[in-house]
Amino acid sequence: MKNLEAIQLTQEHLIGVGYHKATYVHPGDSSLCVKIPFTMNDIDLERELKYRAVRTKRKQSSTLLPEYLGTIATNKGTGYIFERICDYDGQTSLTLTEYIDSVLNSKNICDTKKHFHDLLATFYHTWIAEKIVTSDVDPLNFLVQRKSETEAVIRIVDNIGTPVLIPLAFYIDSIAERRIKRYWKRFLNHLKRKTKLEAETLELLSNL
Repeated sequence: MKNLEAIQLTQEHLIGVGYHKATYVHPGDSSLCVKIPFTMNDIDLERELKYRAVRTKRKQSSTLLPEYLGTIATNKGTGYIFERICDYDGQTSLTLTEYIDSVLNSKNICDTKKHFHDLLATFYHTWIAEKIVTSDVDPLNFLVQRKSETEAVIRIVDNIGTPVLIPLAFYIDSIAERRIKRYWKRFLNHLKRKTKLEAETLELLSNL
């Protein structure tokens, strides 16, 4: 009976496949996605849910993290339901590196230097304000959600939380802030290696 009640996920619903999980559009609500871990005890997902539980207990809200809505039975096993990060036109948002390449190649935005500086600076200040703890800063873990033709925001979608045994950054904001400032430097180094952002822009961002 449980299998009959499970939602059916097919290749048609597949958004993408990562190292630890596959993500599908929810067949009953395109504003949601369903993540299916490849193993029953996915450490990455468990870490994220633990962190989210702490934030809920501390009454911390976030604009950067997708909303988590619980679990659901699927034909591929237990699924974890999240807000699906989409652009204003309904398309799944691009990763940060894909977005940078797309804008630089198409030149749809006239002043790309100012656009990327404002996009990343706003993200940094929001990240600091919301004290989001991440275990990695690979640009693949960040999506750029386009709100209009010219307006966009960065969202954090993966490697949320930390693997340390006693995660003090979960509970002490000053530790979380120091951690973010360290990771910001790593984040910019990733962008320097993996994108064609101008060195001048990255230098300005490093001094925030």
